[in-house]
Amino acid sequence: MLPMLNKKLMKRLLPFAILYFVLFMILPIMFYIDEGFMQLVPVILVTVNPLICYTGSMTFGVMHGFDWQAALVGPIFFLLMMFIYYNSSAASYLLIYTVVSIAGLGIGAVIKKSFRRR
Repeated sequence: MLPMLNKKLMKRLLPFAILYFVLFMILPIMFYIDEGFMQLVPVILVTVNPLICYTGSMTFGVMHGFDWQAALVGPIFFLLMMFIYYNSSAASYLLIYTVVSIAGLGIGAVIKKSFRRR
């Protein structure tokens, strides 16, 4: 276990890790079950996944403030999925998901601070 990840942080990250697990690990299984879903892969990689990363990170930021480790949960799950379901050409999406997660986390932290002041 990493010394930076304490039990309190892991407990806060668990719901978001489950969300990313379902999004990045379970959802692609549908592509192999039904060939019709294969046409949706680019749409999901470009729109749905970044939207979920942004929303999840923003929610974490509103609830718990900014924590850089939370911004890495989604991209780490995508990295694992990339080696299982895709090839290395999907690596560019890793950077996109990381930037989107950091932006969502930052905006969520700003929202939390603005509500705390009132």
